[in-house]
Amino acid sequence: DPKELNECVNRALSRCWYKTLTPLSLITDYDMETSGTSNWTSSNATLAKTTGVSGMHGLQVLSVTASAASGYAQSAAVGAWPSTSWYMQVRAYSSSGDTGLILRAVDEDSATIDSVTLDEISSDSILGISTLGKSFQAGSTVTSIALRLIVQDNLGVGRFDDVILHRINSNYLRLPTWVTSDKQIEQVFTMRSTERITGGTDSLISDYIERGTPIRWHMENDGSSIDSTAFIVFDGYRLTNMPVYIYASRPYPSLSDETTTSLSVDEDLAVAALKLEFYQLMDARPWSKGQYQNALQKA
Repeated sequence: DPKELNECVNRALSRCWYKTLTPLSLITDYDMETSGTSNWTSSNATLAKTTGVSGMHGLQVLSVTASAASGYAQSAAVGAWPSTSWYMQVRAYSSSGDTGLILRAVDEDSATIDSVTLDEISSDSILGISTLGKSFQAGSTVTSIALRLIVQDNLGVGRFDDVILHRINSNYLRLPTWVTSDKQIEQVFTMRSTERITGGTDSLISDYIERGTPIRWHMENDGSSIDSTAFIVFDGYRLTNMPVYIYASRPYPSLSDETTTSLSVDEDLAVAALKLEFYQLMDARPWSKGQYQNALQKA
């Protein structure tokens, strides 16, 4: 019974963890790992989560297909203090040739605060995946900031991942929802981009990044409940125009949460989890050992 097999695998997976590297950001669904696109608003574009993109982090990226010039996906707004400094960054490439891509910060009235543009990105190549980043200043009346991922050409397609926004000189960031204990986090550090400057003194385009300074830290939550949002507080460090990453242990998702194209639970892991579950059943019910062995062989 496929349903029973899935249940066996899921019980075993609930005890399995894997190590992963992820940036920290104030943007909801910044790593594109949430199912669906409900955290992103589209304008003159079709949005979809795409799997199996080489060179990107994680399992999914956000695909933005423009139905008119300058079609975009927009993040949920982040509350902002007026006259503060910020940093924004995204990993991106065009899967439709020389389509230009733009990362733009907008305020609560949809007015542009600042942008960084990449006119051409090579398609379908790991080296063609670039990092666009820029520090910027919020105006004296700005109360919120959202980020737009813009595809300049009609029918152009852009792929986006790791959308970072943080306030410079702040000493905390929100943690991903799957981090529930400080024991999951092994390391916290900045990531420097090996960059070539384009279009402005603080714009960067980079084909790769390298680990920077380790950071001392501790965890806190917002106090609203036991399960409330967790924050990481940096001890003796203030955010700059470099993103912060964590290296942490993450629980495997259950098969029921996965699409048919997802690779987060690969075949070898599923088989190992299934065997573990069946062996435990055999130990608990020795009189049914032959039945379980036959079922395992068929599976």
